[in-house]
Amino acid sequence: MIVYEEEYIFKVIFRAECKVGLRALLFTVPSASLAVLLSVGLVHIEDILEGAGLHTITDDVLVKRPSTWLALALICILLLEFRTQQALSRFWEGTSLLHRMRGEWFDSVSCLVTFAMLEADSQPKEVKVFQHTLIRLMSLCHGSALEEIADSDFVISRLDYEGIDEVTRSNLQYCKEKYGFNRVEMVLKTIYTLMTKALDDGVVRIDPPILTRVYQTFSRGYVSLLDAKKITDTRFPFPYAQLIAALLLIMSVGIPCMMAMLIRHAVWAGVFSFVPVFGMFSLNFIASELENPFGHDENDLPLSKFQEEMNSSLLMLLHDRVDHVAQLSESAELDFEVLARRIGLPAPAPAVITHHASSRLSQFESMEFPEEDNGPQILSPEPTLDRSQTAQEVFVERADPTKAEGEKAVRRLAKSMMEFNRTMNKWTRTVECQVGELRRSYDAIKKVVGDQSSAG
Repeated sequence: MIVYEEEYIFKVIFRAECKVGLRALLFTVPSASLAVLLSVGLVHIEDILEGAGLHTITDDVLVKRPSTWLALALICILLLEFRTQQALSRFWEGTSLLHRMRGEWFDSVSCLVTFAMLEADSQPKEVKVFQHTLIRLMSLCHGSALEEIADSDFVISRLDYEGIDEVTRSNLQYCKEKYGFNRVEMVLKTIYTLMTKALDDGVVRIDPPILTRVYQTFSRGYVSLLDAKKITDTRFPFPYAQLIAALLLIMSVGIPCMMAMLIRHAVWAGVFSFVPVFGMFSLNFIASELENPFGHDENDLPLSKFQEEMNSSLLMLLHDRVDHVAQLSESAELDFEVLARRIGLPAPAPAVITHHASSRLSQFESMEFPEEDNGPQILSPEPTLDRSQTAQEVFVERADPTKAEGEKAVRRLAKSMMEFNRTMNKWTRTVECQVGELRRSYDAIKKVVGDQSSAG
């Protein structure tokens, strides 16, 4: 991938790494030359068109109404825009999947290395061997994954591949050459076997539910690899590519003819033919490169750099200082208010005394409901002075008419709830009576049927 900065536009224009412009010039220069030749010999061309009976079409339709030609070119422009959008989406999806795959696998290895650290004192040699073996296998797995999604064969560096034992390397090579097994799947299976054996030997001492997450992150990384491989295996639909190629060839001939009829000056006809043809062919070639971002083209993703970054991250896990347990210094501030003032957080607003749902509920539970002849009467307890309230605040609260309305609403609600409870009790007793009657009727019928059966 070309790394650039847009501080100076001329440095961007004249970068020699990108070959898209050179490929577009192979079609643009002949098209512009055709426009110049047609402008120089335009009189003879008009005679030819007049003899063929096409002068009315060119004069009335193309020259006087150039928007007609624009409508014809619009189809090609829309197809190029569609292909460019698809190419950009595939490019961004490819780089996102590679970073996701690397993140999932690095997170899994980092967790396993940390889990094994708990047994470093009791089994130092076994823990060290497990960590180094896991790091080398993960580097091999990531490098094999990048080689698999690349559109050409090339070797990506691994982290000390020779450090893996000869039996494991021979087994991986034999299964790939003899049976055509997938290298990434085989390495992942080897890692799973190593994890299971380490768990059984006590090298990794962690609860199974936590270890399950490590298996899940390994799986998610492999799913990201398959999604990235989908981009490599699935090309842009051929009918679209074929139609775009045909329209581009038509435009490379039609645009010079159009410019030669509209512009009588040969040089300007060539210039105005050069620009649109160059733009359309460049867009097509750019889209064709971005559709598959994995490879060796100038605009492809740097797979070797991705592997180098992964190797560096894995090697970091083996450093002794990585296992350091962080602690606080003796001068560390533990008070939240002090820390908030240091970073400029606004001071908390003073508490405002309001009747929240919890206070309303507690007040309702403390109410008494004596029974009288005219129905229930709600007696609210005398309000007490809360610790956070002053006498003046309580007095203002009593004098507030809106709060008085709220108290009335609470009393009405309590009265309605009491009436609902009495109604439910009556309905329950009625249902129980009806159920009892049904049970007695059922017993009587059962007795009559039994007597008839005995008599028969």
